[in-house]
Amino acid sequence: MRSARSTARRRKWAGTTTTSCRSTSGPSASWSRTFPARGCRAKGMFVTMFYVVLDSVNRIVTYASAGHNPMILYRGESDATYFLKPKGIPVGIDAPDADLFRRTISVERLTLMRGDMLVIYTDGITEAMNPGRDQFGEPRLLGAIKKYGHLTAQEFTEALDREIHEFTSGALQNDDITLVAIKEKVQPEERLESKRRELFRLIEEEKVPVAEACERLQVATSTYYRYRKRVAEVGGEEGLKSIRPRAGMLKASLEEEAVILSLVKAEPLLGAKKMADQLQATGKAGPNLTAAVIYATLRKNGLSTREKRLEFAQNGTDRRMARLAQALSESARPNRAPEVEDQGGDV
Repeated sequence: MRSARSTARRRKWAGTTTTSCRSTSGPSASWSRTFPARGCRAKGMFVTMFYVVLDSVNRIVTYASAGHNPMILYRGESDATYFLKPKGIPVGIDAPDADLFRRTISVERLTLMRGDMLVIYTDGITEAMNPGRDQFGEPRLLGAIKKYGHLTAQEFTEALDREIHEFTSGALQNDDITLVAIKEKVQPEERLESKRRELFRLIEEEKVPVAEACERLQVATSTYYRYRKRVAEVGGEEGLKSIRPRAGMLKASLEEEAVILSLVKAEPLLGAKKMADQLQATGKAGPNLTAAVIYATLRKNGLSTREKRLEFAQNGTDRRMARLAQALSESARPNRAPEVEDQGGDV
């Protein structure tokens, strides 16, 4: 996996760690072995981390967080942004239960699509200050991701670095600035179909035994026989296409979350189902913004009951979400520049 990374001096033990491994034990077990309870830390210190494993064949990203900033997904296909923050507490937090850290770590997965970008960062970026002690903040970071998300990972990193330097205007920074950007430039279906073609070529043209060909390409023999049957039924090219439909995101984007909260403010008596129907009818939501996704968004914001929504409509205001929504709106790109696929920093 290649990615663009920008790193400045490090003041505290916190941030992102990238490794290459074949372990199947998962983040909770790996972290528990690396950081035993109440170990590996100075008094009063704790460690935040973000764990990412990229399946380079299926383009599936597995990720977990130990109290770190959310990983940001920019979905180029829909020009949408997502905060990805699985549950998890930092390493070194004093807790009455020594096993609490392992039990609270949750793991999530997503499939990368062409044009997607993942951004992992330390709070040295969002907390970078200018001479007036204003912080760069999440809104500016999201705005930069929307503005430059169509670029390669390297170009994006350089553009964000320029914006941070322009904002800070030479002010001394007291925290590390670390960034990892990963850009996908192919569709996973294309990569898998190409692999299936190679598998069929090895077996049918070069007469390589099925078991040996599957081992070379790290494909289960059952997969070969399943697609051989499909090719016989519907033909070559069609038969090699993925059988399973592409799964969409099962959570609202930040743009959709802003629309949902705005609707709650205007019509707090609507439930998740009626919200979904209204947003679909008015063209303010895509097909993946189902009633279940809307309900999960309401619940995350403490608005799952009618009473809470009425209270929010009368007195509530989500200033953080309002700032993010404004940044995302201001950074919308009506015209996209063509992507450059052959430069470094992509996967």
